[in-house]
Amino acid sequence: MTIAQEYLNQNYLKIKRSQIKSLNISSLNLEGTLDLSDFLNLEQLNCSQNKLTNLKFSEISKLKIINCSYNKLTNLDFLAQLDKEVLKRIDLSNNEFSQTDLTAFSPFVELELLIIANNSFQGSLESLKNLSELKHLDISNTDINEGLEYLPNNKLEKFFCATNSSWWKQKSHLVSKIQEKLSKYGRESQKFGFTNNLKLWKEDNPDKLIHLEEPKENFKAELKERLKQQKDLSNYLEDFLASREEIRNNKDNTFTQRQLLKSKKRLIESGKITDSELDRLERQQVLEMERQALFIDNRKIIK
Repeated sequence: MTIAQEYLNQNYLKIKRSQIKSLNISSLNLEGTLDLSDFLNLEQLNCSQNKLTNLKFSEISKLKIINCSYNKLTNLDFLAQLDKEVLKRIDLSNNEFSQTDLTAFSPFVELELLIIANNSFQGSLESLKNLSELKHLDISNTDINEGLEYLPNNKLEKFFCATNSSWWKQKSHLVSKIQEKLSKYGRESQKFGFTNNLKLWKEDNPDKLIHLEEPKENFKAELKERLKQQKDLSNYLEDFLASREEIRNNKDNTFTQRQLLKSKKRLIESGKITDSELDRLERQQVLEMERQALFIDNRKIIK
C-alpha cells in the first residue's frame, strides 16, 4: 500500500502540476489523504479503486469531473473547496461516508451526473431541487426515503434507486420506500432505471409536486469572468517564471520586466488579488524553481 502524497511527490514534479488538466490515478492501492492543491488547472480526476480517506482541492477551481468511487472517504468536507458552478459530474459510490443528508450537494446547480450509491446517505431528495441540469442520478442502496416530488425531471434521463441488500453490507435500505412507489409503474430499466416511472408518478401526483426555484441566470456570466481572472493570474505566474529563468541565464529581459509590471498592475487593480498575495505567490514560484534546479544539478553530479 502506498501513501497517496508520497506517490504524487515521486511521480509529479510540483512545478509541472499546474499544467495537468486530467489526472488518472485509479487502482493504485493509494491510502490516506490526497492533496491536489498544486494541480491548479485540473479539470478531470479519476482516483477510484483506492483506499483514500480524505481529499483536498484548495485553490482548484476548474474541476468538472470527479470519480472517487470505491475508496474509504468518510466526509464531504472537500466539496466546499470546489467551484459550485463548474463541477458537472461526480461519482462518490462505494465509500464509507457517515450518515448524512444531501445538503452538501445543493449548491452544485450545474451538476449533470451524481452517483452516491452504496453509501449511508439518508433523508430527502429536497436538497437536489435546484439541480435543473441533472441528467443521471443514482441513489441505490442508500437510506434516502422521500422527496420524489422535488426532483427536476426536465432533463433527467437516468434515475436509479435499486436496493440489493445481499450485495452491499447485507442490510436493508430505506431507499426501498422510493423504489416501491415507482415499481407500481413497471420494472426498473437496466439502462434508464426508474426515469419513466418517475414521470408517470408525477403525472399521477400533481398535488404533491413542488414549484422549483430556477438557478440564477447570471451564474454563467459570473463563471466566465472568474475563469478569465484565473487565466490572467496563471499567465502572469508563467511569465514571471520565464523572466526569472532569463535572469538566471544572464539574458537581458528589460522588455519582459516592463510587460510583467503592466500585467501585475492590471491584476491588482482588478481587486481580486492584493499586492502582498501576489508577492507571496511569486516567492513560492521562485522557491519551487530553485528547488527543481537544485534537484537537476544533484542528478548531474550523481551521474
